[in-house]
Amino acid sequence: ERVSLNPFQNKWSPRMLCKGFRSPSAVRTRSQSSFTITATGCSNMGRRMNANPMGLLHEDFQFEFMGICEICQKYNKQTYETDWLGKVIPEVLPNGIVINITNRIADRDWVIYTVEGEATGINGEYNNNYVMVMRLKEGKIIFFQEYMSDLLAETRLHKKKIVDIK
Repeated sequence: ERVSLNPFQNKWSPRMLCKGFRSPSAVRTRSQSSFTITATGCSNMGRRMNANPMGLLHEDFQFEFMGICEICQKYNKQTYETDWLGKVIPEVLPNGIVINITNRIADRDWVIYTVEGEATGINGEYNNNYVMVMRLKEGKIIFFQEYMSDLLAETRLHKKKIVDIK
């Protein structure tokens, strides 16, 4: 399953990302789901999608890109849309990113995805692995933490180098 997502125009697909959120019992699946985040719009297997993901976010929503890196910080609902999706992601991944969901664990209040990313950053191949942890409140996402290799983010997205210490 391949879905084009476009955070740059705030047209992420909540239908695809939140699949399984309201499951009353714990579920763990291995999935072939794939999301493509680009600057050209949303589509699912070539079909255009017009979902409004911001409606899925609770008014007290908090997002944090975890780690120690230039773009690792916290965002609220407004800054997640304007800064993270509107500025940060387009600057570091101008050609978008494919996110392949490899596992999903969900219950009534929590969803955890493990995903493999495929992209090209400003300093080369950026194929990072992620864990996305989300908590729900009143049927909406209130909390979202994204874990990844901050070392890979720094070296591929910000032209930083690893230096041996002798």
